[in-house]
Amino acid sequence: MSGWIYLAITIASTVIAQIAFKRHYITKRYLDLMVAIGLFCLAVPFTFLAAHQMGIGRVYISTALSYVLTPIAARFAFGEYLGLRQWGALTLIVAGVIVYNV
Repeated sequence: MSGWIYLAITIASTVIAQIAFKRHYITKRYLDLMVAIGLFCLAVPFTFLAAHQMGIGRVYISTALSYVLTPIAARFAFGEYLGLRQWGALTLIVAGVIVYNV
């Protein structure tokens, strides 16, 4: 598999795990906690595989996208508000990842 696919799995599992963890905090459902822990554990080997193929610098910088995707996912999952400053910060993070990877 491509390093980019490993990286995508890492980022997706991290984002979904963070959403599941917050959902557990809100609902106290044990299943949400188990999903969060499982996905956090899943992210570790895929991060290693991505770093092995792409280099740690590129993977480390690219995982910053989880800081972009998590608030967006929380907006849809929990109705959280994202103001203009937050959108500006998310845009800067994406721009930084793009600049580093180009």
